[in-house]
Amino acid sequence: MEAGQSTEGGSRPDGQCRLEKAAWTPDFAGVGRLLGFVMLAAPAAAVLAGIVLVPQYAQLERLKHQRDCLAARTSEAQSVVIGYDRLIAAAREDETQVKRLAMSQLGMQPRNEIVVLDRDLPSATPPTLIVPAVQPLPPAPDDWIIRLEPKMTNPRIRLGLALLAIGCLTGAVFIFALPNTRPRKADTPQPLAPDGMKSEE
Repeated sequence: MEAGQSTEGGSRPDGQCRLEKAAWTPDFAGVGRLLGFVMLAAPAAAVLAGIVLVPQYAQLERLKHQRDCLAARTSEAQSVVIGYDRLIAAAREDETQVKRLAMSQLGMQPRNEIVVLDRDLPSATPPTLIVPAVQPLPPAPDDWIIRLEPKMTNPRIRLGLALLAIGCLTGAVFIFALPNTRPRKADTPQPLAPDGMKSEE
C-alpha cells in the first residue's frame, strides 16, 4: 500500500502529524518591561512639562495679581467720582456748601459774616477734598510653583534638566519599549496516534 493512503480499520494516513498548543502562561516579562518604561518615562515627562509650564504658570499668576490690584485701584477711583458727584449735587442746593467752596477755592469771604476758625475742634475735611475708600491690595502670589520658577528660568538648569529628561526617555524607549526580537520557541509537532488511542508523553 502506498504511503499517504488511508488504511483499513480507520487508521490515519502515514506521515501526518499535528501541533499541540501549549498552555497559556502570564507574560511576566512584558509586565516588567511596562513597569520599567513607566518608571523612566513618567518622571522624564514630568520634568519636561515643568520646564515648559512652570514659567507660564508663574506669569499667569502675576497677571492675575496685577488684575486684582488694578481692580482695587479702580474701585478707589470710582469712590472718588461718586464723592465729587455728591459734592456737585450738594453745591447746587446748599448755600453753605457754596460758601465753603468759594472760601476754599477762591479765597473769598462773605461780606456780612465773620468766619471763625476754632482750632479746638477736630480738623474737618476741606469741601473740595474727597477721601476715597481705601481698598486693600491683594497679596502677591507665593506658592511653591512660584518659588520654583526662578530655577526653571535659569538657562543652565533648564538645559541640564532637558538633557536629563531626554536621556531618560531615550533609555526607556530603547530598553523597554522596543519589541522583543528574540526568537520564540516553536511548537513541537506531535505524531498522530491511531484512532481510539491517545498519545502518551
